[in-house]
Amino acid sequence: MLPALAAAHLLAAQTPAFEVASIRPNTSGNAQGQGLAAPQPGGRFVAVGPTLRGLVSGAYDGMQIAGGPSWIDSARFDINARARSEVVPDEMRRMLRSLLAERFKLVVHTETRELPVYVLSTARSDRKLGPKLRESDAACAKEARNFIPAAPGGPPACGDFRMGARSLIARGMFMPAFAQVLRGRAGRPVIDRTGLDGAYDLELEWSSDLGLQQAPPGAAGASELTPDGLSLFTALQEQLGLGLQADRGPVDVVVIDSAEQPTPN
Repeated sequence: MLPALAAAHLLAAQTPAFEVASIRPNTSGNAQGQGLAAPQPGGRFVAVGPTLRGLVSGAYDGMQIAGGPSWIDSARFDINARARSEVVPDEMRRMLRSLLAERFKLVVHTETRELPVYVLSTARSDRKLGPKLRESDAACAKEARNFIPAAPGGPPACGDFRMGARSLIARGMFMPAFAQVLRGRAGRPVIDRTGLDGAYDLELEWSSDLGLQQAPPGAAGASELTPDGLSLFTALQEQLGLGLQADRGPVDVVVIDSAEQPTPN
């Protein structure tokens, strides 16, 4: 076998992929925002109505997305995929990247750009944390490092979180992951500069939608948000002892070079 061909076969064998996957256009008209897309127990990935931009963002751990054809923000898709066995979230993201490359003919590259960001840091000079942020116990921290998604509903497992339109509960959450979660509501990249290296349990509640991105479709508590309520930014300081400060900084961006709409199956 020619060396280049052998290398291609080796790469294909090493690239994680779903065992089966179905992709269809979402024509229900019920999807809002970026739709819903999430790993499920048993090595499954289910998406209902996300755009390609939302799918690429999920596949690349919430990174900023640039470029691509105009339909990446309008066409919506339903995906039902299954791996051979249970997989951790990082592996699931790599599988999603493979699926998008295969079915959407997605070609991307990454680059660093100077963009508006928020910096997440401790809010007090003595670095004292708020009453609703506490370090996880050793067992939970260990479980969080090997987190596998559990069935939805009920309290979050270690390494997981539950987020509504006006509340967030998490167990065994590391600050870089928390920054990614905040990014989804704050509307710009969040850079973790807390200096907190451990896993943390937290509870956060706010009542204002001022300055926030649209809540996920059907998120609990969306109807209770008002512009003059408690903002997410103030809640972070009062409840967790953390702050978000607007800034500019280097951000890794995924640039879509080309993509095609998939043939339904």
